Amino acid sequence: MNRDLYLIFVAKGLRTFAFGLVSVLLPLYLAALSYPVLYVTLSIFLIVLENVTLNLFLASYKAHMGRRWFLILYSLLMVSSGAALELSRSLYVIAPALFLSGMSTTGTKTDLFQSVEVSVVPRPALSLCHRV
Repeated sequence: MNRDLYLIFVAKGLRTFAFGLVSVLLPLYLAALSYPVLYVTLSIFLIVLENVTLNLFLASYKAHMGRRWFLILYSLLMVSSGAALELSRSLYVIAPALFLSGMSTTGTKTDLFQSVEVSVVPRPALSLCHRV
């Protein structure tokens, strides 16, 4: 198997595991911060809204930015959101952090990384077919 294809599959597997874990732990974390059920539900709504909004907005600029810079920008959004969730207990910080987090509510990970991976994976696979 091509090294790049192998790295993509390993990274996708690790991210899917982490996303699945976070999708289960996030409501418990917010409940542990003593937020009412309504705020926990709204946080899940913000994550779904983020998935739709960023997929539509940033995916349209992916071609202009290039895949590498796009993935770096999205990774930085995720890291900064995670830091904000860890360091703050204020709903005014947590809400925007959840909106920019790139989390998934189901663990299936339908996010911006997937749109880039789907466009990259066929290329190494096709190059393998041409070698046969």
